[in-house]
Amino acid sequence: YLSGRLGLVSHAASIGLNRFVGTFALPSLIFVNMAVLDLSSVNLVFLGSLLVSKTLVFVSVALITVLVTRPPDIARAALFAIFCTQSNDFAIGAPIFEALYRHHHKDFVNYLYLVAPINLIILNPFGFAMMELGQEYDRHETTRRSALMGRISRNIICNPIVFMTALGMLANLVFNHDPPKIITTFLGVRIIYLGRKLCTKLLIFRLLGMHLLLQHCSYLV
Repeated sequence: YLSGRLGLVSHAASIGLNRFVGTFALPSLIFVNMAVLDLSSVNLVFLGSLLVSKTLVFVSVALITVLVTRPPDIARAALFAIFCTQSNDFAIGAPIFEALYRHHHKDFVNYLYLVAPINLIILNPFGFAMMELGQEYDRHETTRRSALMGRISRNIICNPIVFMTALGMLANLVFNHDPPKIITTFLGVRIIYLGRKLCTKLLIFRLLGMHLLLQHCSYLV
């Protein structure tokens, strides 16, 4: 946040930092934590309740959005559903959990990395597929079903976060949660970018609030 306020990180640099975090740092963080997670200590009932609750929210938001939009917009429904179920577990949740439960309940932090696959490889791919179908409908194109499904599958698989999440789960099973220690996480970089983006968002919200206030005053006059 201070780096943004003091101008130490430019807008172009923050774009590059975002690209680095989304393509390399965050997928590496997810992969490492998924690969070393001891699945035998996981409460499957609790994890299943998270899956059911997030799925209900995802489906409910998507259905409501389709019903209230005219004409029905599948892409917008998918975007809203992802927005309502996505959480910033790694940049915000992980440091807080590590600070609070590091010495008493170490397993609490592990659940943050188990929540990620629920979104990244279960719910979000459905949302991405709905977005592709919505764009196809908006363009009024009639692509063959096989070609459309191939493009959707390729876009989902090529997503670094989705790919590394699935790869981390596979590595966990192959190496029995003890993979070779050759990967370093980049959680600090993610936190730095979060502060820089927070500074930008506060400025945008301030300008937007002033615009809405002036617009409201003009209506009153």
